[in-house]
Amino acid sequence: MTAAGSRQGRQALKLQDYRIEHYQPPQRAQVVEVISQLLGGDRTANERYFGWKYEQNPHAEGVMGIVATHRGKVVGFRGYGASLWQSDTGNTLRVLVPGDTCVDIEHRRKGLSVAMGQRAMADFAGGYPLFLNLSCTRNSLPGYLRLGFAPLAEKVYLSRYGLPGLAAYLLSSKKQRPLAAARIRYGQFGDFQVGATPMPEQMASVIERQEPAAGRFQLCQDERYFRWRFSGPTDKFIFYCLSAGGDPVAYLVLSVTPANRRAYVVDHADTDGESAARLLDFVIERRDFSVLSIFSHSISASLEPALRRAGFHAGGIMGALERRVRGNLPLLVRPVLPGPGEKDWFIEGVDVRHPDNWFIKGICSDST
Repeated sequence: MTAAGSRQGRQALKLQDYRIEHYQPPQRAQVVEVISQLLGGDRTANERYFGWKYEQNPHAEGVMGIVATHRGKVVGFRGYGASLWQSDTGNTLRVLVPGDTCVDIEHRRKGLSVAMGQRAMADFAGGYPLFLNLSCTRNSLPGYLRLGFAPLAEKVYLSRYGLPGLAAYLLSSKKQRPLAAARIRYGQFGDFQVGATPMPEQMASVIERQEPAAGRFQLCQDERYFRWRFSGPTDKFIFYCLSAGGDPVAYLVLSVTPANRRAYVVDHADTDGESAARLLDFVIERRDFSVLSIFSHSISASLEPALRRAGFHAGGIMGALERRVRGNLPLLVRPVLPGPGEKDWFIEGVDVRHPDNWFIKGICSDST
């Protein structure tokens, strides 16, 4: 058959010519091959990424994924990260976070992405009551809306920058540079500690003693979670810790962009309602980054004073550029149950469609 004839044959395929099924470990190599069309051509790096995100996640029970196959070959994958959340009553909520979705370029426009999403509802509804999507794109948003996801809130960042710093960030190369090239000063500075490696024990100690976010669901974070989350192969992080009397009282984590010009506050906590602000002030005074940003739905009451003093805002040139490049993309939520009724949008009597009922840190997603 000629190449043209082969293409025509693929174009004639319909959804019923495919099988939509739950991921099985023997399909791993084929799944990595498919998602390499999404992640890039470094197969070894993609293997590590798949292993970390889907096989090692401490909140998941095996790989949470759906595949589309044609004649026994995997041609599509839809992956889900599992996360554990806690209400202020102490009860936990198991949530599925839609992740990497890719269909082989030769099998697209067949409805496979939506079909895999529908199969996920059937497969996972028994163990997970809720989907929470923190990283939809312009291309994927229509599909999620067709699946019945509801917009929770617009994904907005507050940023702090001067015009020279903004220009340096915008003109910087997108090429990956090691953090060492950023000349970050690591070490102990009085009660402040700065490190390039995670501090899971100190961070878990802070979480254990913090005041829960009243009336809001927030991510469960323990030492095991921290060790996994910050071992991912794709991100660069800097870790800050503040101690008092030898005990950690606050921590803050920055995710750094490839050229090291911009950093996002992706995680923070304190034990006393004020130390997180002191830690952010310390970071700002060091002037290590041209642009410093934070996700607007991850701001605790203890961090808000420092953000206000430092002039973080969602508008200006940066806000306009991000709206133009990213669009006004929403966070999305949906009960996992197929065909949910009104009651299924409520967990412990709390409407999951209301943004004030969530405390969503940047670390909840692996996509800033």
